[in-house]
Amino acid sequence: MNYQRVVLLKEKTADRYLPIWIGTAEAEAIAVKLQGVAVPRPLTHDLLGTVIDVLGAKVRSIVVDDLKN
Repeated sequence: MNYQRVVLLKEKTADRYLPIWIGTAEAEAIAVKLQGVAVPRPLTHDLLGTVIDVLGAKVRSIVVDDLKN
């Protein structure tokens, strides 16, 4: 059986949703982060988060302006 992984984004100010199908590796990385599982080495998003923190920066928003099949 082939399970499809989907990230479901909800608009803040409306009741609209955007499903984004992702791969197995991406789904597992998200699950690891959400469940607080310790990994032996940092994943790409962990490294990026650390760089943002060290620079004293903050992510205020993310804009999806294009979606390709």
